[in-house]
Amino acid sequence: LSSQAVLRGGVLQAGPRAGDEAALREEYERYVAAVETPLMNVDEAVAQRTQAVRVRRLLGEDDIAALHRIGAAVAQERPASTIDRSAWGQPNGTWTVTFLNAGGALEERLPELYARIRRAALNVDRRSWNVTAAVEHVNYRVAEYHTMRSHLGGKPTGGGLLTKRHVDQGSLLTIDILLTDPAEIDGGVLQTLEADGTLLSHEWERGDALVFLSHKYHCVSQLTRGTRQVVVCELWQGTENYQPSRDEKERWHGE
Repeated sequence: LSSQAVLRGGVLQAGPRAGDEAALREEYERYVAAVETPLMNVDEAVAQRTQAVRVRRLLGEDDIAALHRIGAAVAQERPASTIDRSAWGQPNGTWTVTFLNAGGALEERLPELYARIRRAALNVDRRSWNVTAAVEHVNYRVAEYHTMRSHLGGKPTGGGLLTKRHVDQGSLLTIDILLTDPAEIDGGVLQTLEADGTLLSHEWERGDALVFLSHKYHCVSQLTRGTRQVVVCELWQGTENYQPSRDEKERWHGE
């Protein structure tokens, strides 16, 4: 879906095809139809009864190195693409996130990897839940490069995502990919809150992915040693988002 024709402030703004009124009208009608389509959202109670799925060795060492390079490059080229997501009580810099989807960087620079990650998430969904089967526009909401530090200035940060009922509100599928060797960190374990009320700690290795419904409760235990790095991608019902934001207003502003 292209957003070359978008209604903003009551004015139809056109892209490169402005001279072709019939094509422009058709494009705009497709846009309106997409926006008016009811969103497919998995109820949180339903999501809790599902299980996260491990995809082993989704990434190789060359892929991981490439993601580190692009993470550093996007952070340098687009300073606004990096945000501090440190929780209350954690010092600034504990947890930083760089949006690799900003300006289409990941898609443009690593297109095969971009497609592979999407394909992996959709393949797990089709085998396990099939929530995207009837959704026409399933695209990247975000591709985030996360860095979480256990210590800053020699002092523990208390880093972690400790909210047990955290969800990726408004997305369909989440895929977390581990870039760090688990032997190099203590804590920082991805956990999901199961239907019986227990917290399930997930074991995975560097290059592995965990795919789960975005509305399934998940958290990260306190990181006590080392630096934890992951890539987190979310797929939603909407257009490809090329903004350094996960804001709902971006749902139909991409391509």
